Amino acid sequence: GLLYDMRLLSEFCREREMLLIVDAVSAFIAEEIDMAALGADVVLTGSQKALACHPGISLMALSPRGQERVAENPEVCSYLSLKEALRNGERGQTPWTPAVNTLLEINARLRSIEARGIDAERAEIASRAKAVRDALTSTTLEMVPENPSNAVTALRCPASNAKAIIERAKTGYGMWLCPNGGALCDEVFRIGHIGAITEEDNDRLIDCLTSLSAEGLF
Repeated sequence: GLLYDMRLLSEFCREREMLLIVDAVSAFIAEEIDMAALGADVVLTGSQKALACHPGISLMALSPRGQERVAENPEVCSYLSLKEALRNGERGQTPWTPAVNTLLEINARLRSIEARGIDAERAEIASRAKAVRDALTSTTLEMVPENPSNAVTALRCPASNAKAIIERAKTGYGMWLCPNGGALCDEVFRIGHIGAITEEDNDRLIDCLTSLSAEGLF
């Protein structure tokens, strides 16, 4: 749930003449990402997160320096060939048949964002996140104290009952919360704020969390 300081990372890379590759799978749209201002060489995202399209397409933007690095380096695999992707991109095609329906969805989604304005889209995501976080301020759940991401709220449960909270939300309220893996699976769960979420959806989520708190789960 932490939003990294991209300007700090950008300065670090510039000072050391390193390429800056940004994993923006969750942050894309939800946060401001200016490739030129950051000096980013590669930005990656996917079709299934804030774009709210079907999964199956990975999107990658490369700076001129990033494209030069692709051209200079030998490839060690066949299907993940950025050389082939760039060559075919010059004719408006992909090297192999992509998930065409998903590409059409992405095209329509990007056009709708362009018509509405990216700032309005980002503000709506931030508003959803704030509403959920405000509703949880009086509970025992612990949130990221500084620089939380608009895309997701990560919540730590002092009682280590994250799995019980997730199960109760699902069975009692028809609400799916995101579990955490690894060593923190009992302590942490997450709430996403990106994708096709309506104001009514967000209100239902807040009602669910309020009820879980009243039940004494947190």
